[in-house]
Amino acid sequence: WIPRGEKCRLLVTTRRPALVQNGYRVIQVPPLDEGASLMLLQSRYEAQGERELQAAKQLARMVGYLPLALSLIASHVARLQMSFAEYLRRMQNLLEALQQARYTFQSTTGHDGSIYDALSVSVASLTEGAQQVLETAAVLRAFSVHSDLLAELCGSLDSKRLEEAVAELCDATLALSLPNGRLRFHELVRLFAMERAAPEANAARRRQACAVLTRWFAEANEVQQWTRVREETETAQALISDSRDDAPSDERCELMVQLALALTEYSHFAEAVQLLEEALYHYQVLQPDEPMRAARCMKQLGYTCEQARLPEKSLHYAQEALRLARQHLPPSSPDIVEYLTTAGYVLKMNGDLRQALTHYEQALCQATEAYGREHAMVATILNNLGTLHEAQGNLRTAMEYLRESLDIDQRLYGRRHLRVAIRLNNIGRVLTKAGQYQQAMECHQQAACIYERTFGAAVADVGESLVYLGDALRGMRDLEGARAAYCRALDVFERVYRPEHPDIRVVRRRLQEL
Repeated sequence: WIPRGEKCRLLVTTRRPALVQNGYRVIQVPPLDEGASLMLLQSRYEAQGERELQAAKQLARMVGYLPLALSLIASHVARLQMSFAEYLRRMQNLLEALQQARYTFQSTTGHDGSIYDALSVSVASLTEGAQQVLETAAVLRAFSVHSDLLAELCGSLDSKRLEEAVAELCDATLALSLPNGRLRFHELVRLFAMERAAPEANAARRRQACAVLTRWFAEANEVQQWTRVREETETAQALISDSRDDAPSDERCELMVQLALALTEYSHFAEAVQLLEEALYHYQVLQPDEPMRAARCMKQLGYTCEQARLPEKSLHYAQEALRLARQHLPPSSPDIVEYLTTAGYVLKMNGDLRQALTHYEQALCQATEAYGREHAMVATILNNLGTLHEAQGNLRTAMEYLRESLDIDQRLYGRRHLRVAIRLNNIGRVLTKAGQYQQAMECHQQAACIYERTFGAAVADVGESLVYLGDALRGMRDLEGARAAYCRALDVFERVYRPEHPDIRVVRRRLQEL
């Protein structure tokens, strides 16, 4: 019934904007922001304290700031008389929790508050292509998904059909288009799509996604350019977690290794070690007839554990990796060079300079014979020999090795590459010890700029460059400049390291000495 009169207005709601005809005034209703979501979530129970507030924020994000979902949670929390933190803990299975809330919630209009019926109608009306995209995106469990990833995973759809499927999902408000080619799927939509698909199909999609992301991360690690995969880290982490109960697969294991390599570069050492150790277990227990896979994993563990300042673990893994390589590779194989170099690095960092020198010299001989002098592996070994001679106090010899290493890398990669930043810091450190503070300062400033441009300010390499810069400034008697550099380094280290990390203690000691 519509009342008579000139002031009558008819308000029509639809989740399909494409159905709106000309002549209608369209009122776009934007998603709730975090503040409005928290107000709705606390409509029946107010969060008490910072812990409760953070739990409420996490709950709001989990349901994509959907008003109906927030009302369901508010109703459930009030009925059960529990805290938001407790409700968050119980929402390990989000779908089950909200379905339970459905049966007790009545909206203010008196209708049953079931978001699932609405989702069912929306999904059932999708074309086959749109359903395929939705079910594929559902297994990724990330805040947003790049359209390039969906394109690779939905290979049966050509670019035009994929574009139409994505547009259909957005028109049905089952997906939200974001900048930079990304799509956001609400958590409830994702869970609904997951529930509809067969478990075997979801597992197969996860394996396929692991394979694609493994290739993406491997390519990024090879060229040391992580811009493309930076936002896929969350997707990869979720895939690895969600596929733990699937049948063991090489795809998942290889993704763990490649993700760990990237995380090591971003100073997330603890997580990288955890991933590599899980991959190693897979290789040792499930693939005992392929020992070189385990050896490669242990080689990386040796390096990553050293970066995490876990000396006993790093030494064990590096030496065991070298033992396996010598056992299963021909003595003259150039592949042994990397194992010798990693073992030498770990031995040097553990203070065994004599053994480290033996490993480095053997590695340099084999690498030069296999690759010639103008090669990245040769540059790495020369760099390591330079830092070893620095540790022995042979500054002139150290500088010769380091300069040659820098020259090779600049010719191969240009002047702004990460490898160049490593060489600059090492050269700067030797210059400081030689009393050439101005040149040292310039080296460390260049290195810090390269790291910051590549990773941002909050990575250990930036902090390390700032420590060395502080040392050079201190040598110049610029104590205020040194203090500023040390303070910036401490701020970086406290963000990326555990509180008791040795590098944090080193910086604090330097500050006390000023």
